This record gives sequence, structure tokens and C-alpha cells, in this order.
Amino acid sequence: MHCHLVIPHLLDALDGAPRLPAFEALAARGRREGLPGEGTEAWLCAHFGIAKQRDWPIAPLAAAADGLALEKRYWLCADPVHLSLQGNALMLSELHPADLTQSEADALIDAVNVHFSPADLRLVAAHPAHWYLVLPADPGISTTPLADALEHDIQAWLPRGPGALRWAALLNELQMLLHSHPVNQARETRGQPAINSLWPWGGGLPPEGRPYAGTLWANHRRARAIAKRCLADTRELPPDAAGWLEFANADGRFHLIVLDQVEAHLRRHDLAAARSAAAHLDRAWGAALLRELRQGRLTSLALTLPGDSGVLHVQVRRRDLFRWWRRPSPLARLAPSRALSAKGPSPCPY
Repeated sequence: MHCHLVIPHLLDALDGAPRLPAFEALAARGRREGLPGEGTEAWLCAHFGIAKQRDWPIAPLAAAADGLALEKRYWLCADPVHLSLQGNALMLSELHPADLTQSEADALIDAVNVHFSPADLRLVAAHPAHWYLVLPADPGISTTPLADALEHDIQAWLPRGPGALRWAALLNELQMLLHSHPVNQARETRGQPAINSLWPWGGGLPPEGRPYAGTLWANHRRARAIAKRCLADTRELPPDAAGWLEFANADGRFHLIVLDQVEAHLRRHDLAAARSAAAHLDRAWGAALLRELRQGRLTSLALTLPGDSGVLHVQVRRRDLFRWWRRPSPLARLAPSRALSAKGPSPCPY
């Protein structure tokens, strides 16, 4: 049985944090490589064999997983966000999904659709916080994922490409429309952040997905959306490795496990909680799977850590564990920015 752990942004939470003995042992004994990367969703698309267009086409994949009918048009994620002026910088903040009601979303979406209907631009949503722009054709822009632009001055992260000037004008017009909307006036009265912009990213036409022979275990929304397009066996994530082993059994299949707890805390800017989650994952998953590998119940174990500066990938087979002279060291020292290879992420070999 082959097991592959993916832990987004684990490395980004570790500088100065407590040691992670199990993950450090795997990284020390296994075969390591540092890879350039464009974030978690990019790695997942490449792994599942989804080709990059101008962007990695997350929007049509997520829209399909949300139950929206995929027209053969161009889709963009259009996450509702809050922009705030801090000095000379216009900073981007994410809204918590629970902070936006269905009635607020409906009112704002209706206003946008009425205003922009002459431009053949349509906003749709299957959830109050998951919005998509549907366009008649490729808008000629490359975008930045929301997670990468959070808490930054947006000027460096705005859409690029031949359509960038048109989109800068559209976003300005959109921000003025949202700023004056009664929903936002009411939110500001209640002390809530205004939904004063949308963040377009992850654009593309509905992609083809090649069949995936393994099983995905994840609660990560984007991972499940990508896997669904590839007809992968997709299951809810158990609380720990012991729970996973009860279901997985020794069936010889390839199992991809995405553990997104650290990423979720970092997106809320809670570094202490992210470090606590990292230590928990080391105990609940790393130690148990390392033991299974030592005892021969796992054929191989891979560990992939996508982060802000690239991807650290470790492949470990049972015989690698006997390389006792390779001493564990803090994972933060192995961050891929220190030694990137020239090649990018490759599709799953199974």
C-alpha cells in the first residue's frame, strides 16, 4: 500500500517552532527534492494531470464541485473580500464564510449582474462565500490566488496580461458599486467589514481530467473539487492515521491524504494555532505512518509540503529507514528556497 501525505504550508509555520520528530525522521532518511511551486492548488492540479491554462483552472473545477452546471465558457473564482487603506497601501483581507449571509450575497450578486450585464459578465454562487464570474471568452489575464495576495498591497498582485488594463477598470467600477450598496452600509453600521471588492483568480475553461487510480482522503475543498473532475475515489478525512488505517486496509492502492489544518490556521493569521496543529499532525499522522512503514505494512510513504517558497518532496521506502547516519534536523532548514531543482511538479505516477 502506498501512502502520500500532503501538508500545505507546514514549512511556513515552523521557523522557531517546536521540533516535529516523525516528519523530521522521514525527511532525513528519505530522498528529498526541492521544487518550485505556485501554491497548493497548482501542485494538486499537476498531480491529478490537470493542465495549466493562463491560470491553473481552479474556478471551473470548484464550480462543478459546488453543483453548478459547467457551461463551455470561461470561469473565474470571484471571492468576496475587504480592501482597506493602510498608509499608501490597499490591503486585501479575506471574509470568513460565516460572516456573509445568503440574503447579503444574493443582493450583492444581483446588483453586480444588473450593472455588468452589457459587458456579458455574470456572477454566480452556490454558497454565500463561493462566487464565480462567468465570461464568454478568455479575458486575457493571468491572476494570483487569493491565499497568496492576502494581507498584501494588492498593486503587485492584480491581474496581468493583455487584458489587464480593462480588468483594472472593471475592478474599480465594481468597487464603487459595492461601496455604495445598502448591504455594505448596513454592515459598516454593525461594525462588520464591507464586502467592497471581488478577487478574481484561478480562471479557465472547464478542463479535461485523466482517470485517477488512487483514493483521495481530504476535507480540503479544492483538492476534492480537482479529484472529482478526475473521477477519483474521494473520502472524508479521518481524525488520525489510526482511523485511516481502519478504512484503508492493505489493499495495494495509492492513497493521497491532504492535511490542511496548518493552512487553515495560517489563513486566519493564527500562528500559534498553526504550530499546535503541526505538532498534532506529527503525532497523529507522522509517527503512526512511520511505524507502519517500519513494520512493512506500508510499501512506501511520501511527504509533500507545498509552501510560499516552493515544494519540499520526500519519498521514503522501508529500506531507507536503515540509513541511520542521516540525522534528523529541523524541517525549516530544508525549505525549498534553499535548494530548488529546475523541474516543476509532476503528475502522479500511479
